[in-house]
Amino acid sequence: MECKKAIVCSFLLVLLIMASEEAARADAKTCVRFSRSFRGFCVKNRKCNDACLSEGWQLGKCVPLLVCLCFKIC
Repeated sequence: MECKKAIVCSFLLVLLIMASEEAARADAKTCVRFSRSFRGFCVKNRKCNDACLSEGWQLGKCVPLLVCLCFKIC
């Protein structure tokens, strides 16, 4: 019986920690924009990231639509 209580308490503690981390991440908003300087199909994150960095953004990533998106914290 004590073992079951410990497992339930541990599980609830993990859920509480996960919920608090999600709330902290939700506070920071992320701005997203298509890269203005990247041309062609986006298949390599490195080229996309370089283009976004040159435009003053913090990160660039290829997305499944084969376009380059730039990201930064607003």
